[in-house]
Amino acid sequence: MQTCSPLLSVYFSGIEQLAAILQAAGFQLELRQLEGGLCEGQVQRLQLGSLQLLRIRLNRSLVVIGDKALGRLLLCLSLVPPSPGGVGLQSHGKSIGEAELYGVDSQLPIHLVTPSSYTLAIASINREMLFEQAEALGAPDLAKLLGSSNVLSLQQKRLEALRRCITNLFAMPAVGPGPPPENDLLPLLIEAIVDGKERQQGKQRLPPRFEIVQLVERWALENPSTPISLDELCRQVYASRRSLIQGFQEHLGMPPMRFIRLQRLHGVRRALLEAQQTERSVAELAGAWGFNSSGHFSRNYQQLFGELPHQTLQRGRRGAS
Repeated sequence: MQTCSPLLSVYFSGIEQLAAILQAAGFQLELRQLEGGLCEGQVQRLQLGSLQLLRIRLNRSLVVIGDKALGRLLLCLSLVPPSPGGVGLQSHGKSIGEAELYGVDSQLPIHLVTPSSYTLAIASINREMLFEQAEALGAPDLAKLLGSSNVLSLQQKRLEALRRCITNLFAMPAVGPGPPPENDLLPLLIEAIVDGKERQQGKQRLPPRFEIVQLVERWALENPSTPISLDELCRQVYASRRSLIQGFQEHLGMPPMRFIRLQRLHGVRRALLEAQQTERSVAELAGAWGFNSSGHFSRNYQQLFGELPHQTLQRGRRGAS
C-alpha cells in the first residue's frame, strides 16, 4: 500500500544550497541569481507514491537551466501570484501568467526566469504511470497531447482546485492506511492538461455533469453503510471514471469518494444528536454508516466538525434531558 512520505522541509541561504537541495531531489540544475542580496527561502518535498511534489519559496529572481529527467514529466504552477514590478515569470522567453501550467513539454529543457518573492509547486511524475492513470480516467490520448505546447492556460476553478489540493497535501503530510494521497492530485493534473489542450485547440467542453453528481448523492443516501470503491461507484451511476471525477470537481470541488465520506460523517452526526437516552455507543452508530475503524473515524469527524464524536453524543443527550 502506497503512503505519503514524511514532509522534508529545508531552509537555504544562497543559490548553492538551493542547487544542492534540488540535486538531492533529482534535479540537475544551473541556477543564476539576477538580483543583489542573499537568496534565501525554503524547499518542501513530499513523495506521494510515484509522484514527487515540491513547494519552493524564493526571495530573489533566478534563472534556472537544466534538462528534465528521462521518463518523467514536470508540471509547474504558481502558488502565490508574483509581486508586481521587477522580473516577471518566464519560460523559454514566454511570459507565464499566474493561471498557467508550465513545463508540460517533456522534450523541452528547463529554462525558467523567476520573479522576486515567488512560490511555485513542481510535480514530477513518472510518464508511464501518468498515462495509465489518464487511460483509467477516460483520457487515453494524453501522451499525444503532450509535446505540442509547454504552457497551458487553466480555468480559474481548476487553478483554485489545484492550489487547494497542493496546499492541503503540505498541510497534512502524514497519511495512514487508505487510498494513496496522489489519488486526489493526479486526476486534477490530468484534467488540467486535457482541458488546457482542448481549450487551446478551440474545442467545446462537454456540459456540466451535474446529473452524475445527483445520482451519486442519491446512491449515498440509499446505501449509507455499503462499502464502495470508485470503480463500483462508476458502475452504479453508469459513468466513466473521468466523467465522475470531473463532475465532482466542477460542482463540489472534491473527489467523489471524499464526498461519500463527508455524506456519511454527516449521517453519523445526525444519529449522535438524535441518540437521546438510548444506550447505543459511538462505535455502533458509526458502524451503521460504514465506519469500522474508530481511530480514522474520530479523526475525520473532528477535522470536519471541530469536536469528537462522544462530545456530540453527550450534547445530544443533554439536549434531550
